[in-house]
Amino acid sequence: MKANIIGLAIAMALMMVPAFAYTDIQTSLNAAGYTRVNELAVAMGPYEGRPTATAYIHNGVENEGWVYMVSEVKNTADWNLQESKTIQGAGETLIAKDVVWWTVSPQINQNGDLMWPTEARIFTGFYTADTTVENEVFNVANDAPAGRENANRFLQEIDTDDNFQYVEGVGINLPTDCTPRAPDMDFAMPACADCD
Repeated sequence: MKANIIGLAIAMALMMVPAFAYTDIQTSLNAAGYTRVNELAVAMGPYEGRPTATAYIHNGVENEGWVYMVSEVKNTADWNLQESKTIQGAGETLIAKDVVWWTVSPQINQNGDLMWPTEARIFTGFYTADTTVENEVFNVANDAPAGRENANRFLQEIDTDDNFQYVEGVGINLPTDCTPRAPDMDFAMPACADCD
């Protein structure tokens, strides 16, 4: 009886421990004509017993012509997020990127530093036959007061009618630099069994 109670207590304790979460979302789009894409990814983690955001990445693409996009959004642990994207296109194109990050906790540790700062790494590159523009940002959000009202922000808007390539990568609370790359599309895309 005592062994059953101990076993039940261990099983209940294991159920209360948060499970390691992992998500990897890969997207591919090849479209001609008028195309509009809107994407939002949010980095979250537990704070004071509830899921709480610490950053978000918002991307928008509007194209009249032809556009090819491959993107990946990956989350490997609480509070972190990795996003990478490659876009190629021709015709009238508008690309907008908005990255916002903040520290969640206003608590100060024994060293006098803010606990749980949020680290952001951002890279964007825009390339045409005669134009190259690259941006690289590194920031640690560690100033009080904490919260969205004291958020850091990276905004970018590109308006072009030239043939272009755009690459970008964002890392929220990742241990290494965020290197933009096309995701590995090693999975079979869905197909209609009865279609020609």
